[in-house]
Amino acid sequence: GDVSIGTQGDLAINEALATRGNVFLNISGKTTQDANGNITADGLALKGGNFDLRNASNWVGDIASRAKDVSFVNRADVTVGTLTETALDGTRLDQIVGIGNTGKVQVVTTTGNIILTENVSTTSNAADAIVLNAGQSASAGVAAGGDVKADAGVTVSTGAGGRAVIYTGSLAGSTGMVDVVGSGSGNFRYNSDEQQSNFGRALGNTGVHAVYREQPVLVVSTNGATTQTKVFDGQTTFNGGGIAGYDANGLWNGDTKPMLGNPLYSVGTQGPGSHLINIGGLADLGYLIVSSPANANLTVTPSVDYDAVRQSVADATRVGAEVSSPHAPELNPAQPKPANWSDYGVEDGGLLLVDQGGTRASGNTGDSDSAAQAEDTASERELAGNVCSDGGVSEGGACAAYPPQTVFVVRGGVRLPSLAMRP
Repeated sequence: GDVSIGTQGDLAINEALATRGNVFLNISGKTTQDANGNITADGLALKGGNFDLRNASNWVGDIASRAKDVSFVNRADVTVGTLTETALDGTRLDQIVGIGNTGKVQVVTTTGNIILTENVSTTSNAADAIVLNAGQSASAGVAAGGDVKADAGVTVSTGAGGRAVIYTGSLAGSTGMVDVVGSGSGNFRYNSDEQQSNFGRALGNTGVHAVYREQPVLVVSTNGATTQTKVFDGQTTFNGGGIAGYDANGLWNGDTKPMLGNPLYSVGTQGPGSHLINIGGLADLGYLIVSSPANANLTVTPSVDYDAVRQSVADATRVGAEVSSPHAPELNPAQPKPANWSDYGVEDGGLLLVDQGGTRASGNTGDSDSAAQAEDTASERELAGNVCSDGGVSEGGACAAYPPQTVFVVRGGVRLPSLAMRP
């Protein structure tokens, strides 16, 4: 049958307390239990002072409370419900409905559900005013192990400025949570538990929050507002259009795109061309982000205008001075004379004029041509074909999109003729 214990002082439960009925504890002081003092009963009603009942072997079917601070751990399912205390003659002595405390509330199951058939409330304004944790032994990312479920119309509330945090398991199994917390409130987090916070935006300091161990999958993809072109800048990331630049499929609990945080748009390579767009970031709530980039590509264009490069090369090849020796600023075009290039790190014969086909360009080559002739045609072709890479031009330059053009290649450095040298 039922067991009722009452005292104006403290109560220490150091031996097992077991009954097939309900246990009613009306304790004005503090109630504690040690490793041997587990409670086994159909129901547990707490009244009066503070209760620290965190023996993981407790096995109670229903719990109700009208007390101060309460911490309770159960090893299996527990229901927050209604418990009625009666006298031996059947007269009703008291009825406790749900949990209505003036202090902190902590209800935990190591495995199993917490089922709310009645309200849970406190006047406490603490940051941990209410903590409900179903399946504490399960890790973040594991949906199974225990859920918090709420009947229709049930509420969880704290005093002004207080916070309630509900730790639960699966999305589908946590029935009623969207109503308890508030659809679209932004107070839902995922892939986390009381020990791990795998989300980027911290819980608010007040209000009711739900933290799921399960991690939902959110598929994100490009849309008509996604940026699809950019000029080469050496980066794989780019401004893809912000929140408006992507679509999301798989949001839960009224969550919206702005709640997810900033998107990160990227491609697999930085060079010019057309590349699939990947969307990442969006880590504020703890979703698993899966990018589906098939809807659009990013076209990276060269950073140098090809026509301008071609004109510059043409200007360089039209010079009317001897090719036999690179131009020095002091060289007079009217009276060409040998120049000492040792100070410039370029030896005589170090200037080679090649065209895109790898054949020597025509012109007055003088003595240096004799030295250059020692190089075979294959070497010239190799040099011409590698002008872009040997010249240090990155893959975003004009050479990345166009074949090699007629250029001067200098061993040791390049000094193009000045305007005064042109015919």
